[in-house]
Amino acid sequence: MNNITKLRHLIWDIDKKVFTEDELLDEFLEDCRDNVYKTAALVLDVVRANPERITDYKRGGVNITKQNLDRAVRKYEEIGGSKITTVQRERVIY
Repeated sequence: MNNITKLRHLIWDIDKKVFTEDELLDEFLEDCRDNVYKTAALVLDVVRANPERITDYKRGGVNITKQNLDRAVRKYEEIGGSKITTVQRERVIY
């Protein structure tokens, strides 16, 4: 499994509904020096900062909540070995 595929599994986006282009995820991976868990924390933090993206998340028909994202970010930071710089909870345009 390559890093992009693994990252998509970690962020619950294997069907590419939230992040439609692999190139964007690849840039996040580069920013995190190919640390997939740190990248997952960063990507989910970006999602938390953009509430309209949270509505795109479903896992087995169940919506993903902000609390799910908070727990996932903390866990991925722990596994990845470092905390990410938290994105301000204002709308982020990219």
